[in-house]
Amino acid sequence: MSPSDVLCPDGVDFVDYSLLALFWGDYDCLDSNDCRSVDFDTSGGIDANDLELFFQGWLADKKSFLPGPPTEEIPPHQSVVNARDIVLSWRAGANATSHDVYFGTTSPGTFQANQVEPTFVCGVLENERTYYWRIDERNAYGTTCACQASIGPLRTTVYPFKKQAFTIPNSLFPGWS
Repeated sequence: MSPSDVLCPDGVDFVDYSLLALFWGDYDCLDSNDCRSVDFDTSGGIDANDLELFFQGWLADKKSFLPGPPTEEIPPHQSVVNARDIVLSWRAGANATSHDVYFGTTSPGTFQANQVEPTFVCGVLENERTYYWRIDERNAYGTTCACQASIGPLRTTVYPFKKQAFTIPNSLFPGWS
């Protein structure tokens, strides 16, 4: 439980903030039990220091519910891939309910979609180009940006069909020459 969660052990919320606002500017907390619960710095008054401590508690409380970053990206960072039928995939971050997909030829990619599935079909790409991709994980508490994750550039290449000269023996097709 956060020290800013003064009413119920349910996380820091608007009810806690309302109590802080109710006693805002009260400077006799040491003499009264009424505002002691929101005098977080125990200075005897409810002021900007208490508000700062409240928000630190609120942010810490919410941060634990944010989704984790994506992992196990395929293709991995700095891969060279065939330009045909590219499918990006990743393991969803803990607590993620959807994914913002960014993909394109400039970093970090252009927003493509918000989707539930941890895969994205890019289709056929241009040969010999560098593409960038990034996945941001989302849930009801917010977004975790994968800006510092290993998701990043991939380079397309052409795997050419190797031309080989061959001859067909006449014995396979009698009468052809």
